Amino acid sequence: MEDQTTNIVDATWREIYTSVFEDFLLKEYTKREGAGQPRFYETPRDLALEAIEYFTYAKEHLEPLRITAFILHCKLNTRQGLLNYKSVSPDFKNIVERIQLLVEDFNVRELYTANQNGAKFVLQCGFNWVIEEKQVIENHTVRVGFGANKKEDEV
Repeated sequence: MEDQTTNIVDATWREIYTSVFEDFLLKEYTKREGAGQPRFYETPRDLALEAIEYFTYAKEHLEPLRITAFILHCKLNTRQGLLNYKSVSPDFKNIVERIQLLVEDFNVRELYTANQNGAKFVLQCGFNWVIEEKQVIENHTVRVGFGANKKEDEV
């Protein structure tokens, strides 16, 4: 049995993100027919392929993973445009949530680096995180005496 860690280390970003969205790539989808305006991404596979392109590009060019950059990459006009796909089908809902989770995970990892202020902002504003910072101030009285100990009644 091959060591899976070696496989991940040797994999390209495209291979890694392809494996993240693999369940959407392998499934067969039928394009909808009928009334209504056509969607920009007809199937979850189409959106998965776009996600792979964006995440691969961002990682290869050392760009931070951002939901707004993904939305612009997809040629959508608003954040709501992406969120609307969640109501189309369970697979669209799952893929949008996975995309959001990848961006959130990137920012959580940034908390462990020197870039943590930007990550805190993104997590608070984009993912409704509540970050509590507490300052603890303790006062201690320290008595230092010099010389021999004398009892008060001996003085």
